[in-house]
Amino acid sequence: MVDTLEYALVSADVVLYALLALQLLRPWRGRGQGASPGAAEAFALLGAEIRRSVPSIPPGFTWEEAVVEARKLKVNVDWPSVDKAVRSYEGYRYGEKGEPVSGYEEILRLARELRRSR
Repeated sequence: MVDTLEYALVSADVVLYALLALQLLRPWRGRGQGASPGAAEAFALLGAEIRRSVPSIPPGFTWEEAVVEARKLKVNVDWPSVDKAVRSYEGYRYGEKGEPVSGYEEILRLARELRRSR
């Protein structure tokens, strides 16, 4: 009985994680066809990659904490651009500015590099 339950739970986990991975990859599939994710999607991708790359990061982490942890991984990106994008996005999230229309490309690159470094 316990073995069957364990197999059912593991199978459900595999299916759920596969669906999540497909959902996260969908914006990147369209990039070659002229579609590009917005700032919110770029930061969502970065958040997912940070959680995978740094399992010790606490739930509810800030983007500043995420950047500090990503820097520790020695990922080769333009860090001043990343910092600027984080400040701009946090300004948007806290109502100080409008949604950023550019500058988050380096966030996508950071997410991609984190994925490659695993």
